Amino acid sequence: MNLPDDWGSYYYNCYSCGGSYHASEGGCDNESCYEEEGERSWLSNSGYEFDGTFWHKLLTSVKRQARKDHKDGKVKTGQYYYETKRRCICDETGNSHLVITKKVIHPTRRLIKGVSIC
Repeated sequence: MNLPDDWGSYYYNCYSCGGSYHASEGGCDNESCYEEEGERSWLSNSGYEFDGTFWHKLLTSVKRQARKDHKDGKVKTGQYYYETKRRCICDETGNSHLVITKKVIHPTRRLIKGVSIC
């Protein structure tokens, strides 16, 4: 048989489906692998979601009660709120940053003789 000496070399594994392909093929031929065309497609294996420009991942979502008024003015003393932290990674540059959001669940309630007043 007349085979080149690099026969069997240059095979790669697909990050999305786990299949193998030869470098001369230009990529995996599985259609489901083309759903995410980001440069950092391996991030999907770590739980990140791709929106076309950024990769996003929810890090924490915590219910808290404020002990004092927040500097940004969104949360007042005694209010319950959800604080969520998300990591965002730019697909082109790889720069990352945290996005922290606060959402007030309900205003502070006072009880007067068993009646709730908002």
